[in-house]
Amino acid sequence: AGGEAEGMPAGGGAAAAVQQAEALKNAGNSKFEQRIFGEALTLYSKAVTLAPGVATYRLNRAAAHLMLGQMKQCIDDCKEALRIDPGLLKAHKRIAKAYIEMGEYDAAVQHLTSVIAAPAANPSTYTAASTPAAAAVHGEGAAAVPNQDAVAVLKEDLDFATRLRDWQAEGAAALESGNPAMARPFFASLCQHTSAPGAKLWMTRAELGLGLCDRALRTTRELIIADPNLAAAYRLRAEALLFSADLDQAQKHLKQALRLDPDDAGAGRAMKKVRKLEGHMATAKQAVFTRDFATAAAEFSHAIAAAAAPIHAPLSATLHAERAAARLRLKEYDEALKDCAVAIYAQDDCKPAWLTKAEALHCLGRHEEAARDLQAVKDGFAGNDTQINHALQRAQFEIRKKKRPDYYALLRVPSVASALEIKAAYKARALEFHPDKTATLEPKDKAEAEEKFKLIGEALEILTDDLKRKLWNEGYDKEAIFERVRAAERAAAQHNKDGCCGGGGCG
Repeated sequence: AGGEAEGMPAGGGAAAAVQQAEALKNAGNSKFEQRIFGEALTLYSKAVTLAPGVATYRLNRAAAHLMLGQMKQCIDDCKEALRIDPGLLKAHKRIAKAYIEMGEYDAAVQHLTSVIAAPAANPSTYTAASTPAAAAVHGEGAAAVPNQDAVAVLKEDLDFATRLRDWQAEGAAALESGNPAMARPFFASLCQHTSAPGAKLWMTRAELGLGLCDRALRTTRELIIADPNLAAAYRLRAEALLFSADLDQAQKHLKQALRLDPDDAGAGRAMKKVRKLEGHMATAKQAVFTRDFATAAAEFSHAIAAAAAPIHAPLSATLHAERAAARLRLKEYDEALKDCAVAIYAQDDCKPAWLTKAEALHCLGRHEEAARDLQAVKDGFAGNDTQINHALQRAQFEIRKKKRPDYYALLRVPSVASALEIKAAYKARALEFHPDKTATLEPKDKAEAEEKFKLIGEALEILTDDLKRKLWNEGYDKEAIFERVRAAERAAAQHNKDGCCGGGGCG
């Protein structure tokens, strides 16, 4: 008041410049309210050029920088505005906000602490900002805020910045101690209150520690789109791809991270890890191909150790399922089941692990357990999956097969016995269990004899018929055999009904 603004031309030129700058500022405010921040920034910059000594133009431009994610430029404009007018409350608030969005919570705390400890002495009031639309959004304020009230406002911002700083510190400490589950809530709170890339990177580290690869992939993709030069995002995305068992893409992202930051020791170590893992997996798969399952199991063990993947990562499921399959071939059924359990815990829809588990259970004679598992898988996520359905049918078949009587043992003949031998054996056994021979037995013994007499009759009927015996030897029970025979008879009847054989066409 009473003199030319700093940097303004003297005389009428000054008035014209101020008038033009004010018009540009107002136009910038309009664009800002429409959230067209780039155009608002251009208009504010023109106003600053015309009137570099007007602090509020720089303060408005700082707001546009803030909304565009240009935090360093925001801080520079706010500091210059404060040099011109030390009483601008909004400038201090925006500096703190910019530091927070940069993830520099300590800097925000230090700035606010220093301002509160030594408030501006001249003028004796902080001034807030206003815009023609809403002072709460951006711009200069018409009203003056007394020092005491301004300090109270800044203390609220200080408490907020301190809370963010503490959340990051506690989360980082939990992560460092190997407890990503404890770290994650701290970083989640951080991300709810700031969109700082650093906060998202911390959150990604916690999620990777828990094996939540899909979340980590989404977050790092967003970060890379927002800033293609953020090396840490490429490195963490590579780790997520590694734990998702996509080694090729993991290496590509690590190469990009190292191009952006050749001194990133973490990316270098990760690249060595991926290549070592790739070597073990290639050797293991080649061993499977040559049916050297002992070597395959050993190499998958090396791969598991090299990967050091979180328990819930898809890579953990893949490697344990592969080793389980190799151990199944080695007839190490209990060890195979342990690997399947780890794979399924890591990824409950890991189909190879479920199939290998069912096969191991069959080998241990635990057919009912295999059927229960497969039925649950079918009901849960694999209702139309051919492999799961076939495996379930096989389990149900094995259950029925296990419950069958042993016709050959009942007749006391080998499985290669001829029809004549079976008939002779039947006569001998039938005499032994004939009702005339068992009439004087105790009720319990008599009932057992009657059941055996019935079974040897079934044995004769099935084992002396070529089709029925073939089906029996394949594992079908009596009910299934007769159902197949009836199906064959229906098919033959339909064939004749169509007139093919009756007309001599099949000859």
